[in-house]
Amino acid sequence: FTTMALAFAGLLSHFVPLLSEAGMPLERAGAFAGMIGLSVIVTRVVVGWLADQIEPAWLGAASCVACAAGCLALAFGGPALAPVAAVALGAAMGAEADLLGILTARNFPIAAYSRAYALQYAAFGVAGGLSPVWIGYLADQTGGYNAALIATAVGLLVPIALFCTLPGMIRRNRQA
Repeated sequence: FTTMALAFAGLLSHFVPLLSEAGMPLERAGAFAGMIGLSVIVTRVVVGWLADQIEPAWLGAASCVACAAGCLALAFGGPALAPVAAVALGAAMGAEADLLGILTARNFPIAAYSRAYALQYAAFGVAGGLSPVWIGYLADQTGGYNAALIATAVGLLVPIALFCTLPGMIRRNRQA
């Protein structure tokens, strides 16, 4: 979750400037930013329901894949694909917040839940606070947001890999 937050949380604060620098009027960019919020809300409900139906780690991997695809769509397709990127980013943000609690509850003993959740959430918060800084820095250094969008997509490979290995690790630990 820390790597997820570091990779994409900063895109929230940079979404409107990113679209604006690409030539989109501020009002329209703001409307697309509002789509992020709507996507977060819908995703939280959907992920909460789906986590009882399928392995939550797969939901985490899927949300990272969707966010990476949204970032690449925006980087290579430009502002015309802003709706795709907004929905993908919002979905990842909504899934991340739900899955942090769900996966902690399912994979740590109840006696350790508070500590485990608090440490993960603290790391998530720090990474989420640093994310806008590195995205802004990279945008300033490269003269635009494409490098940051691509770096975000590449950075999401780490949590995708971790989510994909989690179910197998849990099964092995429970059998031991």
